[in-house]
Amino acid sequence: EKSIEIKRNADVIVDSIAAEDLGKFPDANVAESLQRITGVSISRNNQGEGNGVTVRGFGPQFNATLLNGRVLPASPAGVPGTVAAPSFSFDSVAAELIAGADVYKSSNATLQEGGIGSLINLRTARPFDTAGSRAVVSGKDTYEELSGETAQSFFALYSDRFGGDRWGALISASYQKRESRTDSISMQSYLPHQNLSDTDNNGTPFNPTDDTVTPVVDDVFFPRQITHTVSLAEPERLGFTGVLQFRPHDNLLFTLDGLWNRYEQHSDDYQLSHYFTPDNVSSATVGANRTVTGLVTNENGHTDFARNVNRVPQTTRAVGLNADWRSPGGLLSLNFDVSTSSATSDTLGNQSFSVMGYQNVVNWSYSGSGLPSLTTSGIPSLGIPANTFTDPSLARAHFIAYGTGGKTQDTIDAGKIDGVLDFGEALLSKLKFGAYASSRSYRSVATENNVCSFCGYFLPVPANLTSVFDAGSDFLGGGNFPTRWLTFDPDAYVAYLRTVANDPTLYTANPNPSGSTFVREKVTAAYLQLDFAGEVWTRHWSANIGLRYVHSDVASEGASRLLLDLQDVPGDPTIYNAVYSGDGAALPVAAEHSYDNLLPTLNARLNLSETWIARFAASQTLTRPSLNDLTPRLSYDTLRPNNLVASSGNPDLKPYLSTNFDLSLEWYYARGGHVTFALFKKTVHDYIVQSFATEQLVVGNSSGDFPGGTAGFRVRRPRNVETAQVEGVEVAFQHSFSYLPAPFDGFGFGVNATFVHSPSTLSPGDLQTTRSFALEGVGDSQNVMVFYEKGPLGIRASYNHREDYLQLAFNGEANEPLFVKGSGQLDAQASYRIGEHVSITLDGTNITDTAAETYGRFQNQWISRAETGPRYALGVRANF
Repeated sequence: EKSIEIKRNADVIVDSIAAEDLGKFPDANVAESLQRITGVSISRNNQGEGNGVTVRGFGPQFNATLLNGRVLPASPAGVPGTVAAPSFSFDSVAAELIAGADVYKSSNATLQEGGIGSLINLRTARPFDTAGSRAVVSGKDTYEELSGETAQSFFALYSDRFGGDRWGALISASYQKRESRTDSISMQSYLPHQNLSDTDNNGTPFNPTDDTVTPVVDDVFFPRQITHTVSLAEPERLGFTGVLQFRPHDNLLFTLDGLWNRYEQHSDDYQLSHYFTPDNVSSATVGANRTVTGLVTNENGHTDFARNVNRVPQTTRAVGLNADWRSPGGLLSLNFDVSTSSATSDTLGNQSFSVMGYQNVVNWSYSGSGLPSLTTSGIPSLGIPANTFTDPSLARAHFIAYGTGGKTQDTIDAGKIDGVLDFGEALLSKLKFGAYASSRSYRSVATENNVCSFCGYFLPVPANLTSVFDAGSDFLGGGNFPTRWLTFDPDAYVAYLRTVANDPTLYTANPNPSGSTFVREKVTAAYLQLDFAGEVWTRHWSANIGLRYVHSDVASEGASRLLLDLQDVPGDPTIYNAVYSGDGAALPVAAEHSYDNLLPTLNARLNLSETWIARFAASQTLTRPSLNDLTPRLSYDTLRPNNLVASSGNPDLKPYLSTNFDLSLEWYYARGGHVTFALFKKTVHDYIVQSFATEQLVVGNSSGDFPGGTAGFRVRRPRNVETAQVEGVEVAFQHSFSYLPAPFDGFGFGVNATFVHSPSTLSPGDLQTTRSFALEGVGDSQNVMVFYEKGPLGIRASYNHREDYLQLAFNGEANEPLFVKGSGQLDAQASYRIGEHVSITLDGTNITDTAAETYGRFQNQWISRAETGPRYALGVRANF
């Protein structure tokens, strides 16, 4: 009912979620609740928790997330050498710390720019929102069905008002932990391998339906590297909020608030992997869509045992001071706000990926349903038996990336002033104005090490370094693939190899200047908005028209090698010898760029009756480029005559600019009941795409090939080159049976659906292998919720379904697409109040044990399946 009132009274198109009480957000994860909103769908992390929000087909980087009206820093993933897109990860903050969330689907001039898809504002509790003093304490045990483990979570909040209600204070603390397990099988990608038309190498034409290929595989989509993984993770959150409010007199309110949150992700992956290439295949079967559906490698195939260990601590801090003043007569209101926030991820030395294995003949096939089959034939001449994965005498040393990681920090300092002149019942009811300034800095430090000191499977590994990992006979429901394989302790493995090499520094990660980046983004903005109101044919109407001016200055720094010359290689005309300044040392590079945008907005609302409302909205919005795309670093990838290739970021990128239209009809026919129908259309210009273009780069001319002192390189960098369009329909219906006789008057339900279309996306089966752009995340979604709230009992069940959608337009080396298979998930919550102050809660998440599945360009290009299993939480909550 709170959410309906917010939507009904707003002057923009907005959907909201409100906590029923202090520290009582509807779900344990904010994203899980947001997905119940029409037009909102979510992505999940490796533990099955919602972490990214897609709104109307636009993914997390296109949805600006605020906390109490302030921009939140990005949540770094802790991946070395990368810079995160300006998006917030919802799994990093506990839901108990949030009092409400608003999803703005249309914009006005007063709202912060940055979200083409939406603007999401998370709200924390305030002491002046609650009368008197309040205390809340809760705890719960969460049982993970797949891991069989139980972990505890706790929450506490205290709020009070004192000093004649002039002062208010609130403090809250939240601790959450999980002991999760994720089972998965994944294919790295399908590569288009196209060289010869005679795929059989027998002089006959290719048969796309059923063709046996021996011994050469060409003109097909070729699979590579299937990996079986059991991932054991211990995500842990510890968070605090604090608020101090002071009202010296009735027209002035000061609010000081802060949030501190630490999210640690400890994960250990036990992997069995087999890598394929067309060069090491002795035979293959090609099925529909020119896709290899079965193969047998020669003796150059390999069985690999890998350990992937990650310790990823992320810390988010936010502090803000707000002053809200209203003139005695109410004509003028001013709001001042200053804030600072940061998100830090430090994984330096806390990541490792280690591999040991041996040569093997591998047999892989996929029938078109279920999971792929994986067996091995062994190599008798080398003493390697068939289907043997637990013999420690076979293990050989191979690839090691040990003690790697990186450090990323995103810091935002901001200040703003908002003003309102309230003219009461006049046609021009309000004049709103304001200004905003922020400075955002993002720093990324990367590492590198010598990963291949023992690559090649030539060094036997002592048997006492290995053990057997048992994934269980019911691993992924069972199938024709191994469930037991060798594993090892990465620390002991590295210590042994350091002894063999007589080098205690072997595999020590060092700072990598060429993989580190610093970006500073300064934004200044000002806006003016006119609000109008009146009546037409006795029906109330309101509208606002506004303009927001935004100026952005971007400075980026990095390091890259400076190419001086390309010299001929005696006896080899196929390659150049590169001459770099300073013997190839990375040198500092920097770039600056600025741009200006005018963002007009229009919102109109007409009350057709006491219960019917029509809305129209038109606006221009922007989303800034990913900070990673702004790096000035340039790397030289291929140095061959007539084939010079380089890659770089692009400091001169402009923001995505979207023109938006919304039309909605809303019927609020009863308290707790409404029907809405909405149409929307977005056209995005200056869409950023990774693309190639020829650029003239300065080089010497000792080879005589470059008489002008420049060489034409095909440079791959992000560019503003495309236009994307999305249109769709949203429908929602919520109803409460409060008119029925007891006890049935506690029942209710809600259903909604979103239908999205874009000519700019990629559909399964699209054969445009050279396509350079496609919109990701566009797909239909449906939600159904039933609930019962009567007396001490509350029950809710929610089913969320999302249709197939394109997750990555260009995945893997060959830029092949990755699609997510449509699926639905059932969650349920129940609570029972004992007396006035205590209630018992029971939550079930993913009760249907839904798995996440992906596929490639065609449905028979199976990519992955991951299972996280159901989880259940039993808790108690005390409220005083």
